[in-house]
Amino acid sequence: PVPVGLQVLSPAGSNYLDQWYDGAGFYGEAEMLEPGASGIEVTLHPGGQISGTVRDAAGASVPGVAVAVVGCPGLCPLTALTDESGRYRINAVPPGPGLRAYADGSQVGLLNGWYSAPGADSDTMVDLAPGQVLDGLDFSLTPGAVVVGQVVDSQTGEPVAGASADLRDLSN
Repeated sequence: PVPVGLQVLSPAGSNYLDQWYDGAGFYGEAEMLEPGASGIEVTLHPGGQISGTVRDAAGASVPGVAVAVVGCPGLCPLTALTDESGRYRINAVPPGPGLRAYADGSQVGLLNGWYSAPGADSDTMVDLAPGQVLDGLDFSLTPGAVVVGQVVDSQTGEPVAGASADLRDLSN
């Protein structure tokens, strides 16, 4: 027998945060338990929930987009995929200030984007309290462009094997 730490994993799909026995939660070390310990009580704390819809530039729902929440202590990023109606929901988000949401449209031919509140010029951070539900973190993703061409030697004009090109937004 050796001392062990006890971690309780919340039920799948619930809004509870996983918890260590000593109350350290996702922040720190757990108290060590001796074999045969009894009378242990673990309190689960509610996390927050973030949800919304992903649409394309024409307003159509986009299924299969990965949406992630970043900036929360210890457990982030947390992710969810949009369903057939373009909806996503991320449960058990650790509460805190300065959370950001990101939609990865690359798997469906759309450009990625950070959540921006209506009327905001750039991405928006959100604050989340324990048990709070933030709905309406919506995304509108635009189609990506396809660039076709070749990389050639400046003197011979012959294609250069193994070269790659990276398209970058120089205004951001």
